[in-house]
Amino acid sequence: TADAIDAPPPGTLASLWYSRESVLHVFVIEKILGWKTRPVVKLDFRKEGEDAIPAYDIIEAAELSGKILTQSDFWNDPRKRMEISRINGVQCPVVLPIAAAREETLASKNGKQPRFSLAPPPEKEVREEVLLVKWRGRSYLHSSWERRRDLERLDPSNNTARHKIRRYIANQESIFGKNWRKVLDEDRLGVPDLHADHVPGEKKKE
Repeated sequence: TADAIDAPPPGTLASLWYSRESVLHVFVIEKILGWKTRPVVKLDFRKEGEDAIPAYDIIEAAELSGKILTQSDFWNDPRKRMEISRINGVQCPVVLPIAAAREETLASKNGKQPRFSLAPPPEKEVREEVLLVKWRGRSYLHSSWERRRDLERLDPSNNTARHKIRRYIANQESIFGKNWRKVLDEDRLGVPDLHADHVPGEKKKE
């Protein structure tokens, strides 16, 4: 189950592993670890007459996110694992293609039209900014790439997200200057989109 991911590894005392945030299943930023851009992934929703089918359900997306994280091929690959949003599955580039494939399979089985499908990529690629987040009360294994607007909008602690993001941006500007985004983007040229820098506390694969 998804809860198994939050369980302490063998030999680790539960009192040293669990935190208030993990018990309550809330996500509060501890620190920002990185920045990048990635292609935007969207769904196309079928229309019935003049009415559009309701958008992909946030609870359904959260449940699918949890199921994906329990799969060894995702959990054991840091790049894949960190691409799975912990706070907004309905905009997650990993969750949406899987959700669309599941919806098509289910609709075909029931002899119905799918409620939604994966939107084809636009002629000109659209990218979005995301931040790599270390969550308070959780290990680095749970770090994830998240959209800035999601971090700010869904922040359960009021202004923690805004404060942490501003501090991260200020630090980048002090190191790389006002065009720090361009510098980091150029550093990533030729690197696949499914990418994350080494996360502290996790061994690099040989």
